[in-house]
Amino acid sequence: MKLLIAVFVLIAGVFAQSKPKEIDSEKVRQIGQAYIQHVQKAYQNLLEENQKLLTAIAEFSQSTNEQNFNQAKQAWLKAKMSYAKTEAFRFYGGPIDEAEKGPEPQMNSWPIDEVYLDYVKGKPKSGIIQNKKGYPVLDKKTLQGLNEKNGERNISTGYHAIEFLLWGQDLSPTSAGNRPLSDFENKNEFSVRRFEVLKSLSELLIDQTKYLIDSWKSDSVYVKSWGQQAPKEILRRIMVGVTSLSADENSGERLTVALEKNDQENEQNCFSDTSIEDMENNQIGIINIVMDSGLLDYLKTIDSAKTKKLNQELLVTLKKLKEIPRPLDKILLDRKSKDRKFVKAAIEALNNQAKTLDLIAQQIGVVLNVQHE
Repeated sequence: MKLLIAVFVLIAGVFAQSKPKEIDSEKVRQIGQAYIQHVQKAYQNLLEENQKLLTAIAEFSQSTNEQNFNQAKQAWLKAKMSYAKTEAFRFYGGPIDEAEKGPEPQMNSWPIDEVYLDYVKGKPKSGIIQNKKGYPVLDKKTLQGLNEKNGERNISTGYHAIEFLLWGQDLSPTSAGNRPLSDFENKNEFSVRRFEVLKSLSELLIDQTKYLIDSWKSDSVYVKSWGQQAPKEILRRIMVGVTSLSADENSGERLTVALEKNDQENEQNCFSDTSIEDMENNQIGIINIVMDSGLLDYLKTIDSAKTKKLNQELLVTLKKLKEIPRPLDKILLDRKSKDRKFVKAAIEALNNQAKTLDLIAQQIGVVLNVQHE
């Protein structure tokens, strides 16, 4: 009898531990509203940077010199880093990546096949810019229609297309691309077309960001539907964005795959050599979400020990990303590089923060599908 009682107590204890903790619905809705406000602010900041990019492109076109060329590159960099801070708003079918409507594939697709867009080494007449007969006008509509046509690497829109036009091919493992100023000087037919594409793509980024801003307005269809979701679903969306960017995207696609393939083309910002800076801003965006929404404080009520661990891991990850030596492509091309240990440390840190958040989420019955090793 004593044995039966002991077994019963043990089984009851297991069921008690596995039963999800109750969610504070009102608190979660407050977190959801704070998250919406955070998204609105982040996309507004992105719009301002994209507008500055268009202005810098226009100034470069009007006065084509080295100073304005560099200012255009800096404007691109600021816009791209601003976009990086918004990437944790992805991965749960929100406005940025909603099926058929979401602009993400038009904004940030990579890697790109440079030969699809403009000339490359050994192919001086390649690309749609060189094909004036086939594409006499390179406006927004034309470029959108050509994006991913006949192949997912056939990229003609977004930040990386602009990056390639500003920096050119990255043919060196120790420096970024070095497109000559002469590609834009003298206003010959191809320099004019490059400016036409740069202007169209910058305008398109502005249009796409305005779409995202409108989609997240308080009276929008999406935000109204957000308010009707169950608290568990609100938490799931916020945390899926964070964990997917951490584990699947940055740890997986942008670092692990890049290491395995030993190909500098698998570096996300491969023309400007700013991939690590991009991921640093991804991480800052993650930290901002967790802090600004009140999510971290709420998670403390679920599991204070694991939440303390998560808080530490968020900062460690940012530190580990900053410690990766630049440029990344130099490490990617050398399988024996001692600096690979820094990349692997960042990969581990990104996975750790995702796993810890997943373990906390499991306690309230929220499924994030983070892989545990």
